[in-house]
Amino acid sequence: MKAYELLSDKSRWTTRACARDINGQPLNINNNDAVSWCILGAIGRCYPNQFNTMYKKVVSYAGQNLSFINDTKGYEAVIDLLKGANV
Repeated sequence: MKAYELLSDKSRWTTRACARDINGQPLNINNNDAVSWCILGAIGRCYPNQFNTMYKKVVSYAGQNLSFINDTKGYEAVIDLLKGANV
Protein backbone atom coordinates (compact mmCIF):
# COMPACT_ATOMS: atom_id res chain seq x y z
CA MET A 1 0.00 0.00 0.00
CA LYS A 2 1.24 3.47 -0.84
CA ALA A 3 1.25 6.20 1.80
CA TYR A 4 -1.33 8.27 -0.11
CA GLU A 5 -3.62 5.22 -0.12
CA LEU A 6 -3.24 4.83 3.64
CA LEU A 7 -4.27 8.47 4.03
CA SER A 8 -6.98 8.37 1.35
CA ASP A 9 -9.64 9.19 3.95
CA LYS A 10 -8.99 12.46 5.81
CA SER A 11 -9.94 10.79 9.10
CA ARG A 12 -6.78 8.66 8.72
CA TRP A 13 -4.50 11.75 8.72
CA THR A 14 -3.19 13.63 11.75
CA THR A 15 -0.89 16.50 12.70
CA ARG A 16 1.73 17.03 15.38
CA ALA A 17 2.19 13.28 16.01
CA CYS A 18 3.39 10.43 13.81
CA ALA A 19 0.33 8.34 14.67
CA ARG A 20 -2.73 8.46 16.93
CA ASP A 21 -5.22 5.99 18.33
CA ILE A 22 -9.02 6.31 18.20
CA ASN A 23 -8.91 8.62 21.23
CA GLY A 24 -6.37 10.92 19.62
CA GLN A 25 -3.49 9.77 21.79
CA PRO A 26 -0.05 9.69 20.11
CA LEU A 27 1.53 6.28 19.65
CA ASN A 28 4.04 4.35 17.56
CA ILE A 29 3.28 4.20 13.83
CA ASN A 30 3.27 0.39 13.87
CA ASN A 31 1.01 0.03 16.88
CA ASN A 32 -2.08 -1.99 15.94
CA ASP A 33 -4.25 0.64 17.65
CA ALA A 34 -3.09 3.39 15.26
CA VAL A 35 -5.94 4.82 13.18
CA SER A 36 -4.32 7.99 11.81
CA TRP A 37 -0.85 9.07 10.69
CA CYS A 38 1.02 12.19 9.66
CA ILE A 39 2.98 12.21 6.40
CA LEU A 40 6.09 10.78 8.10
CA GLY A 41 4.10 8.16 9.98
CA ALA A 42 2.34 7.08 6.79
CA ILE A 43 5.64 6.71 4.94
CA GLY A 44 7.06 4.70 7.82
CA ARG A 45 3.98 2.52 8.14
CA CYS A 46 3.84 1.74 4.41
CA TYR A 47 7.58 1.41 3.83
CA PRO A 48 9.15 0.13 7.07
CA ASN A 49 12.19 -1.31 5.31
CA GLN A 50 12.55 1.54 2.81
CA PHE A 51 11.77 4.55 4.98
CA ASN A 52 14.98 6.48 4.26
CA THR A 53 14.70 5.96 0.51
CA MET A 54 11.03 6.95 0.36
CA TYR A 55 11.53 9.85 2.77
CA LYS A 56 14.32 11.24 0.56
CA LYS A 57 12.15 10.76 -2.54
CA VAL A 58 9.30 12.79 -1.03
CA VAL A 59 11.62 15.49 0.36
CA SER A 60 13.28 15.81 -3.04
CA TYR A 61 9.87 16.23 -4.68
CA ALA A 62 8.61 18.65 -2.01
CA GLY A 63 11.69 20.78 -1.66
CA GLN A 64 10.87 21.54 1.97
CA ASN A 65 10.38 20.03 5.42
CA LEU A 66 7.68 17.34 5.44
CA SER A 67 6.57 17.98 9.03
CA PHE A 68 6.08 21.65 8.17
CA ILE A 69 3.96 20.74 5.15
CA ASN A 70 1.93 18.23 7.16
CA ASP A 71 1.27 20.55 10.10
CA THR A 72 0.74 23.85 8.26
CA LYS A 73 -0.29 23.21 4.64
CA GLY A 74 -3.07 20.71 5.35
CA TYR A 75 -4.45 17.41 4.20
CA GLU A 76 -4.81 18.20 0.49
CA ALA A 77 -1.18 19.35 0.30
CA VAL A 78 -0.05 16.10 1.92
CA ILE A 79 -2.06 13.94 -0.48
CA ASP A 80 -0.94 15.96 -3.51
CA LEU A 81 2.67 15.64 -2.41
CA LEU A 82 2.53 11.90 -1.80
CA LYS A 83 0.73 11.29 -5.09
CA GLY A 84 3.17 13.50 -6.96
CA ALA A 85 6.10 11.56 -5.51
CA ASN A 86 4.17 8.29 -6.07
CA VAL A 87 4.75 7.18 -2.49
